[in-house]
Amino acid sequence: MEYFKSGLKSVLGAPQPGDQPSGADTVERLVDRVLSSTLLDDRRDACRALKALSRKYRVVVGAHGMNALRQVLETDHGDCEIVGYALDTLCNITSTEVFEEEENSESGHESLHVSEQFTEIFIKQPDNVGLVLGFLEEFDFRVRWPAVKLLTHLLNNKPKDIQEIILVSPMGVSKLMDLLGDSREVIRNDALLLLIQLSKGNANIQKIVAFENAFDRLFDVISEEGYSDGGIVVEDCLLLMLNLLRNNTSNQNFFKEGSYIQKLAPMFELPSDINEEGMWTRNKSSTIHCALMVVRTLISPSNPAQVISSCQRALKKAGIVEAMSAILMASGVPVDILTETICAVAECIRGNPTNQEYFASVVAPSTPPREAIVVLLMSMVNEKQPFSLRCAVLYCFQCFLFKNETGQGQLVQTLLPSSTEVGSFTSGQLLCGGLFSLDALSNWFSAVALSHSLVENPAQREQLLRVLLAATPGANTPISLLHQATLLLQQNSKVQSKLGLLMLLSTWLSHCPVAVKQFLAIPSSISYLTAQAASTERDDNEELVQGLCAFLIGICVYFNDESSPSFSKEDLRQLIAKRIGLEIFLDKLSEVSRHENYSTAFKQPQLRPRTPNDLLLDHEFCRLFKALEGMIIKAVNANASSGIANGGMDLSSSDNALVMQYKDLIREQDNKLRELEQENQVLRHENRTLTQQNEQLNSSMAQLRDQNMILRAQVNAGGPQVNQQEISLMVSELQTVKADCQRKDAVIQNLLEELHALKLSKMTITSEQNGQINQPETNEETSGREAKLKWLLERETEERLSELISNSDELEQMKKDHDDLLELLADQDVKLSTYKDRLRKLGENVEDDEEECGEPTDNTSNPNLLQS
Repeated sequence: MEYFKSGLKSVLGAPQPGDQPSGADTVERLVDRVLSSTLLDDRRDACRALKALSRKYRVVVGAHGMNALRQVLETDHGDCEIVGYALDTLCNITSTEVFEEEENSESGHESLHVSEQFTEIFIKQPDNVGLVLGFLEEFDFRVRWPAVKLLTHLLNNKPKDIQEIILVSPMGVSKLMDLLGDSREVIRNDALLLLIQLSKGNANIQKIVAFENAFDRLFDVISEEGYSDGGIVVEDCLLLMLNLLRNNTSNQNFFKEGSYIQKLAPMFELPSDINEEGMWTRNKSSTIHCALMVVRTLISPSNPAQVISSCQRALKKAGIVEAMSAILMASGVPVDILTETICAVAECIRGNPTNQEYFASVVAPSTPPREAIVVLLMSMVNEKQPFSLRCAVLYCFQCFLFKNETGQGQLVQTLLPSSTEVGSFTSGQLLCGGLFSLDALSNWFSAVALSHSLVENPAQREQLLRVLLAATPGANTPISLLHQATLLLQQNSKVQSKLGLLMLLSTWLSHCPVAVKQFLAIPSSISYLTAQAASTERDDNEELVQGLCAFLIGICVYFNDESSPSFSKEDLRQLIAKRIGLEIFLDKLSEVSRHENYSTAFKQPQLRPRTPNDLLLDHEFCRLFKALEGMIIKAVNANASSGIANGGMDLSSSDNALVMQYKDLIREQDNKLRELEQENQVLRHENRTLTQQNEQLNSSMAQLRDQNMILRAQVNAGGPQVNQQEISLMVSELQTVKADCQRKDAVIQNLLEELHALKLSKMTITSEQNGQINQPETNEETSGREAKLKWLLERETEERLSELISNSDELEQMKKDHDDLLELLADQDVKLSTYKDRLRKLGENVEDDEEECGEPTDNTSNPNLLQS
């Protein structure tokens, strides 16, 4: 600190005792020294002092010194020391950090918003960013490191603007990529953070970075740091890799074709003492988590199918699937790592027969040995396990059964009596146990998992009908799984359990007339569904239950093969019309697709609920509902009309009227739906508009607060008072010039009069000479006098003419100076008016001290004129 004090004294001189200058005055004098000093040493000392003051007087230094610092970067770029000071000062004023020196000041927290304002001012000239990019080529640490930090601060404050500027800057991205090869770790690590910020959400920059050999350089750094033991640096490399690969098909193909997947394998090579305590440090867990996220990005279900399948094969070939399975079966793994590993394995095997077959053969190192699938399902139905882990296991099981008819068949076979071994746990038994559990979440998980064994597999739907459960104490014969699930639906009062069972029954009965026949034969099955669908309870989740009951009734109508003696299609239609009402039935059905959870579950296969209460609908069920909704509406509505028309000979007039009533009802509902959709679109548009306006107003208020702070700093520094002094000085100069002009106008007028008189006298003399020419010469004396008079006249005329010309030139110059002074005075008046208007807008009371008739008064004596 003493060093900075001595530097300030050397630049500014020691202050007089009792006359300590304010921070604003000091900054202003330093800025003036930077701009006006001719010696490089003086400018360097001033920049050093500004750097020290910028941590405490951020607003003042930014408001007054921005242009001076930019000028230093342009003119003194050859001197690394002064450039380093200038870059460090710019870093301080654009940083979002609250410095220790600012914590005790009133504007400490307000300066956080000002940093964004200063960033906006700095990048208004895109050449400024190009200037900073140019300093990245300078190897000197004093220049390169602050240049990297300054670009990072600018990116944090204005990411989109800086991305566009760097994108169009010649070799801008290449200069940043070269920093990864810097031998100084602090620069390399900060360059990594800079590239992470730069590559977020910009596909063009991501492609350029990837094709600048980014993956090679990142894996070199990862290898140098020790892969999963490398700590935060390896994590930053993986985060940058993640940015480059996420939602970027081009980079994903480049990553796969460049054999970079094989280079990921060492990240998952864990030591033999993996089960020991202390092995999973915080840094190691974060690094492994990032590596798993990179793997999942390559095989995300949202990627093109061709990219997914090729990456799945590459991961299996590189041994990464085996390595992740080993982590999955290990003990002592943190919950977050285990959850992410389960999801990564799930997406590796999703829809890939080879990987699914391998995963089915994985055995957990337990006593007795159990299949990995069984161990995972035991965790899923255990209510003591973390919620996120149970969701991940369900997702893994769903991916294992996805397009896997063999796995689906094996699951159903475990439920048949002939395949069960006494004393052993099977996946089917675990799911049945979870289905009959008292825990609603276990009911939901088990029902959804069991329904996935039936997706797009009609044969297994019929096989599952053969599953019989042991007879209960009050019954003499075994009961079928379908009958038991229906009884559970009627007896259970928990919404989550009901939804799980309804989704299981809907999946089971769809595309399976035999299952529909058995379901209709169960006593009170249809009566329970009609009572639920006709209920008027208005709770959101209860409405979802009512909608699914209506959907299940519709499935019974559409997939009814008329073989049931209890309910035919026509009987069910009549039941809907009389017990529920067609309009209510259709409204209940539409409630499902309008539910918020439906749209969330339909978007992606993996459910990401925040709480257990958010777990309501499954992705595959939503796809089934969307496929069958229109068909069910036709089966309940249009098909009934056509069936009546086919037997039209027996129709009465009342039946025809009922058909016409249904048609009118459908048209009316279509019109209402259309109107509601249009209303919804208008309201959404208005909502977006109001949201944007709110954001703009908030931004404007923040900018006005920042501008107010900057203006206060300028006013405190004496900016407007200086302008008043300049105006008063110019007015006095203008009055002096006016007096000189009047005096010289009088001289010019006298000269013109003398010139006119001189011309008249010359004409008179000429006429006399012409008269004397006609007379004969009398003597030599007359001739000599005439010659002398002529010479004197010519001499006087020449002197008068030369003086007149000289005065005319001087007059023109004075007029030109006069016009320049008038223009300067007008400019100063405009600036003064602008300052006053801005202060009035900011709520300050400003008096207008100017006189009429162009005679301004001297306001420099009033120090309160422009103070805020």
